[in-house]
Amino acid sequence: ARLAAGDQVEVPAARHVHLFVATGALEVDGVAPQLEQGDALRLTDEPGRTARATQDGTELIVWGTA
Repeated sequence: ARLAAGDQVEVPAARHVHLFVATGALEVDGVAPQLEQGDALRLTDEPGRTARATQDGTELIVWGTA
């Protein structure tokens, strides 16, 4: 996803979820107060979360596995 500051995207609930911040910065509610370019986050058996961009042009990649 490519996001402007303040845009939100749902991070799905899955057994394993990986999130990578390609550019910009974002926060993931209840888990990570600030992730920046190059940071990654791995969630295991977590409920769905919301990621919110804190910079314009934030790009993130999210994938889940069973």
